[in-house]
Amino acid sequence: GQKCSALSRLIVLEENYERCVSRLLAAAGSLRVGNPEDPGITVGPVIDDVAHKRILETIERAKSEATLAFQGKNVPNEGYFVPPTIFTDVKPNAKIAQEEIFGPVLSVIKVRDLDEALEVANGTDYALTGGFFSRSPANIERVKGELVAGNVYINRHRTGAVVGPHPVGGCTMGGGGTKAGGGAGLRPVLLRRDGTADDIWAGLAGGGHRCNPCWDSPAAVRKAGDTSVRASSTKYSTNRVPSGCTRPHVTHSTGLRCAMTGT
Repeated sequence: GQKCSALSRLIVLEENYERCVSRLLAAAGSLRVGNPEDPGITVGPVIDDVAHKRILETIERAKSEATLAFQGKNVPNEGYFVPPTIFTDVKPNAKIAQEEIFGPVLSVIKVRDLDEALEVANGTDYALTGGFFSRSPANIERVKGELVAGNVYINRHRTGAVVGPHPVGGCTMGGGGTKAGGGAGLRPVLLRRDGTADDIWAGLAGGGHRCNPCWDSPAAVRKAGDTSVRASSTKYSTNRVPSGCTRPHVTHSTGLRCAMTGT
């Protein structure tokens, strides 16, 4: 009944509008609402009573600003189930097309051309996912560059991102740019710790880390045993192990640990 990346607005070129709506409504009739553990169920319940009432109220309000083209039947009486609902003749600035419903409600919007389609698509405060169907390579490349969304799906369904290869995250009110399901998703819960060490011992004992070319500057390089390595040199860093390097130098290290567990 609820999915963050589920389609909430369908933007259709006017030349394809009637045919698209006809096929959409026919397909919607096959949706089954109920316990998602049961085979064949495609629409489950929403999270709680608050969400249930809010979505039903949104549907009632939308009846005054658009055409109710479809509403599912045979919805269980017990539980927080919302019938799949489709509105047509929706204006781009209608509340139902601008607010985050987070329920099985779809708005169908008619546009003249691709220019208007992009304007409508980018004309909301939310930009988690977006999709585009086209046979035109030029139009596909344009949409990939101009559609504002954290995830853009081309000629495929808009849900089911694979964790790892396809991290998920949105823009604007649809997310802060953070990508969950990949390496970038770890960064918000990690604390960065930076350390700097004056490795003068490496010069005294011989060996140690190999000096970068930048150490050849008089400000950074000191003869073995000289402890006056300047603090400004701490910005230089190297991890390569040499043979026979006896220059004292400063190394810099960065570590990440979990903000919740401290490990």
